[in-house]
Amino acid sequence: MAINHQTERTQSSEVVRTEARALLELAMRLDGPMAAPFARAVELLAEAVQHLKFPGKTPARPSIGDFESLEALRQKLLRVL
Repeated sequence: MAINHQTERTQSSEVVRTEARALLELAMRLDGPMAAPFARAVELLAEAVQHLKFPGKTPARPSIGDFESLEALRQKLLRVL
């Protein structure tokens, strides 16, 4: 069964268009009522990955010093670029 290359390209591009529409709809929802639940779901997923990767280790939150170091690094990169 031969597939026409034009049909294959059309089907491929339609898949991308469908996914793009779905992502746009998701982005609009995340700007609204889904923002907090989505953020919580991401936190839970990160905690689950952390637990699976390092079982028995207490989850740690970054300290203020970590954020200050990251900000200093960000500023240095901005100066260089």
